[in-house]
Amino acid sequence: MEKIKITKKFATRLFIKLLSACKMKWVDENFTEKNFSLEPITADESDWEVCVHHFKYYTYYFSAIKKIKKNPNYQLCGPRRAMEYIAHRRNLRNPLIMTTHWWNSGGECWGIPIIGRSWDYNRIINLAYISKGEDADFPPEYGWLVLKRKKSS
Repeated sequence: MEKIKITKKFATRLFIKLLSACKMKWVDENFTEKNFSLEPITADESDWEVCVHHFKYYTYYFSAIKKIKKNPNYQLCGPRRAMEYIAHRRNLRNPLIMTTHWWNSGGECWGIPIIGRSWDYNRIINLAYISKGEDADFPPEYGWLVLKRKKSS
């Protein structure tokens, strides 16, 4: 699979444009291009579409990542594709989990972006922080942003 490299300068501008298009009212200060680098553009990108996957039961984050990776019809969804998807969805009812994470070495924890609502704002990107060696479980109403292989026509 051939990848088209995104330069650092272009990636920073694109990250800011995508984040702006999402029309978030509040964004965690650690949700940056430095921490969540944009994934490269791949030659087969049009074969995959962003979708929301729901697990039937409470699911631990790292367990969910393993399950998604094992399924040949799914791939993890990077921040670029996730933000493109969010930018075109105005009504976010349930929280959505990005299937990408960042290691915060200063805090010795993982940061996982969750798109949702708060008491004050309708559209936010918050980070769930998981300490080293631990995991967090998410209820079934949380959606997981994944790439799903498009059906052949």
